Amino acid sequence: MIEYKTWPPPDWTSVKIYWDWILASHRRDPNEIYNWVVRESGGRFHLSGLDSVGGFDYRFERPEDATWFRLNLPE
Repeated sequence: MIEYKTWPPPDWTSVKIYWDWILASHRRDPNEIYNWVVRESGGRFHLSGLDSVGGFDYRFERPEDATWFRLNLPE
């Protein structure tokens, strides 16, 4: 996928990943998740941090990419 860097973030389909979920398993490395998304085919995505609760907000231009992301995140 292609990272789209702009501010403010686009109003695309959002998938939030929280630090408590990341830290609950050693298999959930934020850098590996990012690299995994970049390697996959698909549309554009935007990545930003979550200030109030901590974590990451992945926004996908195509809703089907957001669904793919949610279904394929490590357990």
